[in-house]
Amino acid sequence: MSDFRPHISSFGRTTKAPISYCPPSLEEFHHADGSREPGRYDPNDVHERLLSLQSRCLELGFSSIFEAALADAREQFQPRPRDLTATKAMRRFAEAGGFTELCSLFAEGCGEGKFEKLVGCNPFQAGEEDKFALRYEKLLMSEWKSVCKMDVLRRSVGNMGKESLAEFDLQHIQNKMKETAPTLVHLFERFCDNPRNSLSDDVSHKSSVRVVVALAQLANSRNNLNSFIQTIIGLYLYGSKVPKRVISILSDLGVSVCHKTILNKVKDAADEAKAALRKVAPSGNAFQFAFDNVNFLRSVRENRILNQSSMASLTAGLLVIPPASRTQKMFTKGDIHLDKIVDLRPMDFLPLETDRPNMLSAMKCMITEVFLKYIKLSDTQRNRLRAKFKMPVIYQIDHRETPIIRTFPVYNKNEAKVPEVKEILGLIGEDLGISPKQCEENLFLAKGDLLTVRNIRSVTL
Repeated sequence: MSDFRPHISSFGRTTKAPISYCPPSLEEFHHADGSREPGRYDPNDVHERLLSLQSRCLELGFSSIFEAALADAREQFQPRPRDLTATKAMRRFAEAGGFTELCSLFAEGCGEGKFEKLVGCNPFQAGEEDKFALRYEKLLMSEWKSVCKMDVLRRSVGNMGKESLAEFDLQHIQNKMKETAPTLVHLFERFCDNPRNSLSDDVSHKSSVRVVVALAQLANSRNNLNSFIQTIIGLYLYGSKVPKRVISILSDLGVSVCHKTILNKVKDAADEAKAALRKVAPSGNAFQFAFDNVNFLRSVRENRILNQSSMASLTAGLLVIPPASRTQKMFTKGDIHLDKIVDLRPMDFLPLETDRPNMLSAMKCMITEVFLKYIKLSDTQRNRLRAKFKMPVIYQIDHRETPIIRTFPVYNKNEAKVPEVKEILGLIGEDLGISPKQCEENLFLAKGDLLTVRNIRSVTL
């Protein structure tokens, strides 16, 4: 059955939400609602429920409900894993004002003089609140010192690879902060929380980000070494081509590091990339590289006779290193039989008759994928079609074995000019650490568009 009698929440608000009573097996608890939210009860049944609860406490060996509550609180500080649910319930009770009201009722029931004699002090007497505030401040400052010494805030960006940078997660940092300073982080979360959602234990992702950034800013103000998050944000701003003056303003606000620090970090990363490139050729393993021209307009803010916009032609390239499972030693001139090129025929490049079934199966599979994309079919029909028309597997390369791709520095050369292509090849060989002996004995695979390949073949070494 349902009832629309008013109910009182733990904050004293009255609501007329319907109640669905539990089965008759719980009638001795005065139809306590099993589907209601925690902290809500029927004001008409409070006395009867408390009597039942008092009787149950006496049966379990407690002298009163207060002694049972004290035992539950003591249980949280025993040398065993804590019950987080009970800890959160205690915190919600205190934040909702229940602890203050309980102390007030104790003082009123015992009498002010007797209460001070029993407790040792009156927490609501002038001056006692300051003592509690000082104790709380001491706890927060102790946790704050621990936050300022966290390794995750002092991590060096120079020691991180691209995989580590890609795994950068503010949620992980927040979890570390919660482990180090639970009270301080919870206080900041309460600052970000909406008072209307004070019963919720969940903190939104936006609030968690703000908490981490705020604590990181304060930690950086205390110690400049705590600049890991500011460095990540600064590198993101630099990569997004944010103007220098904007980065300077954000640096003053503690959101990012200064522009000079960002340039130093970028230079350090470039030096590490160059050092990694110089180790490629000495390893003796084969690799391939490609490069092409990069044309863009160099604009100026104010055009003058000697200061005008102009086109710039640079050269950018990349290096591909096969995975360890397909590592191949560098090719020598004896590995290529140039004398057999004259024997090549068009049929050597066309599919054979034995390739026809594989090509037919591949076409059927691709047509099936088109049907599955634009025709509404049930899951059973889709699985049946996919099982019937499969893509043939022929010398398939495992996609999990990805090659290593590194970039070359941008060269101030124009690959459209043959003389400068020779200089580009020399710079690439220098950056890769190719020795003169390797230049004489080994062959290097270079790729590019038609103009690039033609100019490479036109170079006279």
